[in-house]
Amino acid sequence: MLFATQHPATEAQASKPQPGFTGILMILVRVVEQKTDIIITVNVPHVPGEYRKEGIDLPAQKVGPLLDTATAIRQRILETFDVKDWSLFVNDE
Repeated sequence: MLFATQHPATEAQASKPQPGFTGILMILVRVVEQKTDIIITVNVPHVPGEYRKEGIDLPAQKVGPLLDTATAIRQRILETFDVKDWSLFVNDE
């Protein structure tokens, strides 16, 4: 799993609430038999006023309740992920 943050590039849409940052949990699932990978992302926008900034210190690995919830969602995805239709994968050898 990879954790990253993305900050908005511009303030062009000032009338809409803009995230202070978006936390991104990225999961790479390697499907060896099909010679492919599946990438799953959980995006967590942090809009100013909707979270407590003092509850987050990313360098100290204090991610706050929104990302704690996202981590639980990520874990649930990993526990329940199941390929229902293997024909979606084309494996030309």
